[in-house]
Amino acid sequence: MLAFDKLPPYIEVVEDDPEPGWKVRKVKFNIPIPWSFSNITFDAANQLRAALDQAGFAVAIASGNAGRKAHFPFGDDLLQSASRKTQQSKDIPEVIFNLMLTFQPYFGGNNSLWGLNKLCNANKHEVTLKPVIKSGIVQLQRGTVVGPAAITNIWDMASNELVLSRVGPGGSVSGDINYSFSLLVGDPKHTGGKPVVQYLDEVAQDVERILEAIDREAIGLGLFT
Repeated sequence: MLAFDKLPPYIEVVEDDPEPGWKVRKVKFNIPIPWSFSNITFDAANQLRAALDQAGFAVAIASGNAGRKAHFPFGDDLLQSASRKTQQSKDIPEVIFNLMLTFQPYFGGNNSLWGLNKLCNANKHEVTLKPVIKSGIVQLQRGTVVGPAAITNIWDMASNELVLSRVGPGGSVSGDINYSFSLLVGDPKHTGGKPVVQYLDEVAQDVERILEAIDREAIGLGLFT
């Protein structure tokens, strides 16, 4: 962790391209991304999902039910989410359950919420401990591209390399190439391929809206004071 904080985690190199006569300029990561990054993300995701389950438990208890089956109705589609009403979420009052469904916690509805559940259910050591880097914008500033050459933005996930440019015989790239990286955690199918901070921020906002709506509805029903 200290090495990642204090030392440049990547270097720029120029290597021969597989195509004879061509050169590639790359960014290579030379320090592993700390696993603690994904541990923190996993903990944050679990706390967000737990807040939704705790809200279900609270309204279930307040309505006089046992609360053992008061899970937030996540599902892979609307039908599966709705089926929770008679299964894992049956202790939640119907009005509150229907309110939860309006937030579409399923694939094809609110994919960020659906992905939150998938991220939390995944095997921690198989998914969240494998952070990957996704390149952002690659731009040439105050420079020129001459002849057989090009600015690229090709991320090689297997080798943790970003190809910035390719230059052929007689070609050149001059100037500053600006680039950025975003840290992704989990399966991109579940998180939408979004940078981890952006993804968690969006989910946190969704969770806050849901909790506020449940609180208002529960007060209106006389469950909360």
